[in-house]
Amino acid sequence: MREILFRGKRTDNGEWVEGHIYEQQPPLRCVVSDKSEKSKWYILRTAFADWNMSRRIETIEVLPETVSQFTGCDNGEKFFENDIFKDGQDNIYTIRYSDYCFVADDGTYECRLFDVLDSYCTVIGNIFDNPEFFESEVSE
Repeated sequence: MREILFRGKRTDNGEWVEGHIYEQQPPLRCVVSDKSEKSKWYILRTAFADWNMSRRIETIEVLPETVSQFTGCDNGEKFFENDIFKDGQDNIYTIRYSDYCFVADDGTYECRLFDVLDSYCTVIGNIFDNPEFFESEVSE
């Protein structure tokens, strides 16, 4: 069974954090509805606890558009949805979620992630921090 884990970019400093995901909806209003109020997304992490002491939950607000799910693939580094990775033959793929599974997309062909991923694959970025990978494809 794979670990259910998410990653998101912090709203306060732009760093990536991993943990469990939580969406906080705005409060319901009976009379006046303010449609500009959006839900907030948080990554939840358990803070350190020892000696049977209660654990503190750390909530970190993240940008909703950057939330990505862990694929379950881990060859020394974790592979998340929206990551860009390179295989042993220097082919570059983007990880997406499509039709109930994670897929590797090279821009022209899409296949199941588990058919491509092996121990030679390495994460080289993600679609949020490295948009230059897509700018070069558009200019060609």
